[in-house]
This record gives sequence, C-alpha cells and structure tokens, in this order.
Amino acid sequence: QYTMFKKLLFVSVAAIALSACNNTPKPVEEAPENQPTEIKASIADVAIDSFDSLAPGLVDQNIRIEGTVMHICQHGGKRMFIAGTNPDNRIKVLASEELNAFNAEWEGSLVTVTGILHEQRIDETYLADWEAKLATTEDKPEELHKGEPGHEHQEGDDNAALKQIEDLRLELKESGKEYLSFFSIEATQAECKTMIEETAEAQTADEEK
Repeated sequence: QYTMFKKLLFVSVAAIALSACNNTPKPVEEAPENQPTEIKASIADVAIDSFDSLAPGLVDQNIRIEGTVMHICQHGGKRMFIAGTNPDNRIKVLASEELNAFNAEWEGSLVTVTGILHEQRIDETYLADWEAKLATTEDKPEELHKGEPGHEHQEGDDNAALKQIEDLRLELKESGKEYLSFFSIEATQAECKTMIEETAEAQTADEEK
C-alpha cells in the first residue's frame, strides 16, 4: 500500500507540474523597432459657395475645395484665384514649394485644391505701416487683390497702392470691426479635373477605334 501511495503521489505531482507548464503565459510579442506609423491628417471638405462662412473656423487647418480657375498670375504662376457660382467672389490660392507653380492653361477649368487655410488680418496699424513704407525704399507689402483684370499692370504702382489703402481704411471703418480678414489657401495639391476628364475621354475614344 505504501508503494502504491508513492506511485499515486508521483503521478499527482507530475500532473500538477505539467498543468503549470501548459498555463505559462505566452510572452507578449513586441513590435519591431522603427516600425512606421501611418498618420492621416484630417482634411475638411469645403463647398466653395460656403467658404466665407466656414473659413473663420478652419484657419490653419487642412481643407479641400473645388472651384473654377478665374485667373493665374503671370509673374511666376504662384497665385491662382478660384470661384464658385459667383465669379466675383474669388479665393486666393498660393502654390507651396511642393507645387512650385500653377499651369496657366488651367484658367477657366474646374480644379480641386488641397492645402492649409491661412488668415491675414488687416487693421489700422497694418495700413499705417504699409502707407509709411510706400514713402521709403523698404520692402512693401504685397498688394491685396482678387485677380481682377488689369491688376498686374498696377503692381508696384504707389498711387494704386495708396488708393487701395484708402479703400481698405473705409471698409474697415464701415465694418465696425478692429480688423478685416482675408483668407487664402497654401496649396499642397492641385488637380485640374477638366483636363483629367478630357484626357480620360480621349483615351476611351482611342480604345473604341
């Protein structure tokens, strides 16, 4: 009986040890070092005809907007103006270093622009400083315009700049606010939808021949 008891005790101990081994928690696998993490910046889609009302709440954010190209500045092609249903309500788009310049052939086409929305505030201090710099050889602020016909012929014209300062000063006074806000988009991506559609149609036509 004593021998049988020893055998039973040995079997029990072995069973407990085996069970303990099987229940040993598996080591947590660590992620490889320097594993790239995908970070997607959120982009706010903005309807161009709602831009004026939405812009104040989207400053310094990444937005995407679609509009018709009304004008591309000839000097370097770094400024573009787009509009929606109202062609006079234009939005200024600046080419980032990634884009370099806009294609002059885009004028009149539908484009999609993605970029950072910036706000420029014009107050009396800004206007007074601008006015003072016109009388010196210091660097002068860039004239504010919306790509109106003939504006490029007025760039560098001090008389035209003084007239603009006068108009802005009056607008500021009539607004009753401390500053006027001018919004622009620093584009990191710009795609001409009209040209893409035309290319796709041409390719389809070639395939059907």
